[in-house]
Amino acid sequence: MKGVHVPMNILLAYGTPFTHFLHGSGSLDDDEIGPFFDGVHECVGRWLHYLNQQVNYTETQPFYGPVEDLRSNLLDLVNEDGWDTFEIRDKARHALIDFEHICSDMARSFTHPPRVKEFYYNLASRGRATLERLVEGE
Repeated sequence: MKGVHVPMNILLAYGTPFTHFLHGSGSLDDDEIGPFFDGVHECVGRWLHYLNQQVNYTETQPFYGPVEDLRSNLLDLVNEDGWDTFEIRDKARHALIDFEHICSDMARSFTHPPRVKEFYYNLASRGRATLERLVEGE
């Protein structure tokens, strides 16, 4: 985001209850899914705050919706073991694609430092790894 001073510690959610989840790697444990997506929600809000300093962008649903959809689908997969699992898997795969687009959009907003891009891409990677674990584990 050119022209706006963005404090990296705020943007990357350092010092929050979610730091450990957001900066970790690999699949999330079942009990980490909720806190991770709480943190992602917080990161989206912080990113939108700085975006709005550049442009007047008031539509937030395209950003928060995919986060909440993937969270919901992953938690459903954790708790479901019946025939509905196939439908939930399909929804989760679609939600993951949308979530990855959001993370990519946030990452592309920055040219430097590289750790910001890596942070946002890592969020998507953790979502994908968790979905893969849940699907393969059944």
